[in-house]
Amino acid sequence: MRSTSSIFSAALGKRVVADGGFTLLEVLVVLAILGMAATALPLMISNALPGARLNATAQELASDLRILRTSAIRSLATTRL
Repeated sequence: MRSTSSIFSAALGKRVVADGGFTLLEVLVVLAILGMAATALPLMISNALPGARLNATAQELASDLRILRTSAIRSLATTRL
């Protein structure tokens, strides 16, 4: 975000306009937002982990069942898990 700040030059007695950069308030607001996001991120990750573990376990079980089914079809025999 571009802002225009006025700087009074005492030596020349003229007003100099500096265009570009960020104000201190803008920088502080961005740092506050980043701080809040950094605080909330570990909480969101730790809440998502049990669901991810459950999903991985379910996928592993489904894979084992497919392998077992294929083995039973090939051998024409009853198989158990």
